[in-house]
Amino acid sequence: MNPGNFPAVMGAITRRPCSIIKQRLRAAREAGHFPTGKEVTLQPRHIARLLFALACEHSTEVGLTINRLRTLPRQTPDGPPGDLETALSSLIDRLPQTPVIGDLDVATGHIAIDAEHGEVAWHVHDLYGRPTVVRFGREPVAPSAVATNVVFPIATLRELSRTFLNEKASHSAYSAAA
Repeated sequence: MNPGNFPAVMGAITRRPCSIIKQRLRAAREAGHFPTGKEVTLQPRHIARLLFALACEHSTEVGLTINRLRTLPRQTPDGPPGDLETALSSLIDRLPQTPVIGDLDVATGHIAIDAEHGEVAWHVHDLYGRPTVVRFGREPVAPSAVATNVVFPIATLRELSRTFLNEKASHSAYSAAA
């Protein structure tokens, strides 16, 4: 992959216009949530932060939205430990290797982000194949009550991980010029 194609490749995988990717990436950098420079070594947390940024309606909201979403605590008993950024980073990092994260089957499903209200729900399955929802937010509410600004299928997260993180040995630095 040509290193200068990061916004185009990210846009193709997430099915978002390249211009939106560039705007959100620039805003994330300006807010200090994404590394600067011609080439960056992407970490799972950078992908997670870009997903948070893509949930914003306007690029002016990116910094505040990332700050709000990344520290959301888990509100349901099932799911990975830690705040949302830690849990999502772990998911992104491990997806290419295994469809199981803790007590969750993440082979399929999706993640719904409500940036406006600061709530996120992972719609996945438990290890018995039953649908389950892992909810992150400040206020305990029913998992089904999470509104949605944007949905990312688990398959999209897996593709992002394979494309940008799984080539660590030879292509870990990508140009993310916006």
